[in-house]
Amino acid sequence: IKKPELDPILSSLHYIGATHSNQWDVKHCTHLVAPDKTAAAKGIMAWACRRPVVTKGYLEALLDRRDAQDGLPKEEDYCPSGTWDRNLKYTSEPSTALKGYRIAVMVDDDNAPLAQSAGADILLIHENASSSSQNNFETWWGTQKHKALHDKLALVVVSSSSKKCK
Repeated sequence: IKKPELDPILSSLHYIGATHSNQWDVKHCTHLVAPDKTAAAKGIMAWACRRPVVTKGYLEALLDRRDAQDGLPKEEDYCPSGTWDRNLKYTSEPSTALKGYRIAVMVDDDNAPLAQSAGADILLIHENASSSSQNNFETWWGTQKHKALHDKLALVVVSSSSKKCK
């Protein structure tokens, strides 16, 4: 969705108690607004979290309500084109496909929220690792491996080709 199309909607979200985020947040995102359903990172995260994907028309319909007592628009009436998630059953229960895994990510990108959407525990190397020396990092990493074993979690490092990784 192009920014000029969204600006009037984004500036009005507070009227319906909604907020906007460019980054998927497993705990706070309730809907994904998209022109179509694609198997891109945010679409997969919405699917894994069992959150509806809707068009901007859904937000417009919410904003068009004149009385709080008016019924809410039906999400299925604002379903974008695309069928990759056609068998999805919306529930309040998130996916548990990665339950039992601790996913270690090196940079702030979509890997952490994507894995968390599927039930993984997340270790943010880029925020938590000691970078003062190789020795300190190795000690920290050894501690993380022991914690994962103690918690009975498989520790998996997501590789990254990001220039942020050194």
